[in-house]
Amino acid sequence: MNQRVTFGAPALEAMADAMPDAIIGVTSDGRIAVVNAQAEQLFGYSRSALLGQMIEILVPGDTRLAHPGHRETFFNRPQTRAMGAGMELAALRSDGVAFPAEISLSALQTNEGTLVCAAVRDVTEQRRAKEEIVQLNQQLQALNADLGRRVVELQATNAELETFSYSVSHDLRAPLRAINGFTTIILDEHDALLPDDAKQSLLRVQRNAHHLSQLIDALLMFSRMHRQPLNLEPIDVEPLVIQVWEDLMLEHVDRDVELVLIDPADCEGDQRLLAQVWHNLLGNALKYSRPRDKARVEISTERSDTEITYQVQDNGVGFDGRYAGKLFQIFQRFHPDAEFEGTGIGLALTARIIRRHGGRIWANGVPGEGATFTFTIPVHPPSSAPPDGTAGPEAEGSPR
Repeated sequence: MNQRVTFGAPALEAMADAMPDAIIGVTSDGRIAVVNAQAEQLFGYSRSALLGQMIEILVPGDTRLAHPGHRETFFNRPQTRAMGAGMELAALRSDGVAFPAEISLSALQTNEGTLVCAAVRDVTEQRRAKEEIVQLNQQLQALNADLGRRVVELQATNAELETFSYSVSHDLRAPLRAINGFTTIILDEHDALLPDDAKQSLLRVQRNAHHLSQLIDALLMFSRMHRQPLNLEPIDVEPLVIQVWEDLMLEHVDRDVELVLIDPADCEGDQRLLAQVWHNLLGNALKYSRPRDKARVEISTERSDTEITYQVQDNGVGFDGRYAGKLFQIFQRFHPDAEFEGTGIGLALTARIIRRHGGRIWANGVPGEGATFTFTIPVHPPSSAPPDGTAGPEAEGSPR
């Protein structure tokens, strides 16, 4: 049995004022009989200004003419309608500004007849947020489509570069072999007939052909690096470094060089690729410490919860920090071949390998006082390589 109450009863008004939404009570003839404090704030009218007014005062003009018919239909068959209920509704403030609203309806039987109570909620911010989400989703879909096109283009470009690399390798190696072969024949078979300056010229041709062959090999290794999968495994670093050092020292047997290995921490990574890193860094240390009567190369390690930091320090010629931005860029060399041989690719390849492991690499040095190369390997390196790019701001130093 429905309980009947009287319009304007203090208990009804107090209950309406306690509601979080604006509450409007409407009689069967369409007049406003109940207004709570939130309705005053939302619509901009005082309670006394709204009481007794037709409910259409709060309905926007585009739906105002049809509203009395909807109201009459609802009073004939009143039923509860939940907030929102999937309907696009709007309400009108006293300043004439319409706003999107969610409106719930419920019927209350009173001594004076049926009273329809409407709870009104301003959803302007929610609608704006929803529109922004729709726009962001559309932008994201467009970006995904563009990214898909770029990936296809990049794959095609990589395929073309791979074909080009193979062609360069094949087409250049053949004439280089011919150059080496013919100069060797001339030197072997006509040695007694050649003046010294001619012999020196032919030897210079051989050296340059050999250098070009090394450059081709380095370029191919650099271009193929991003396609080689990482084979992650636990690495015992100390024997790896010692093996690389012993291999390098075969070309420096006449030098006085000291290797100081301070408790190198083991790591996880691709042993073949990290062996190349150690080969390049230790090879650089040996090369640029050549002018020293007694060369010294020190390897030290620090370990944190997230990464392992390795340092390779030498007492060689050092470098000028003004060239820091060029250190790990391909073909950037600080010294001419006549002073220090090289292809200009080793450190760029080293940086690429470190980045593929999710690490960082940088360098510090002072001219005439040696250099320190530092790189990190994450404690748990990524199983797949991150996008490759330039060395970035974390790679600081000078061309070696």
